Amino acid sequence: MNSKNKELTRGYTSLLEAPIESIADARRCLGRLILALQRDELDCPKARTMIYALIAFSQLTTAHDFEARLIALEAKGGKK
Repeated sequence: MNSKNKELTRGYTSLLEAPIESIADARRCLGRLILALQRDELDCPKARTMIYALIAFSQLTTAHDFEARLIALEAKGGKK
């Protein structure tokens, strides 16, 4: 494993095994999933499930961030 891959996987054997803690992690993992599918290294049902989970994670993270910003604005009384 080269140093760039090691950096991306944070010490895990594969980026697909690394924990997803941010949208950037999800994006990198999705790229790896696509590459694994192109190389026939991953079966479609498993890839489909993983992609669904990544999409759900991304949507929930986006909604959570929006909610946090909205709550902060409301706490200020909506003033700039």
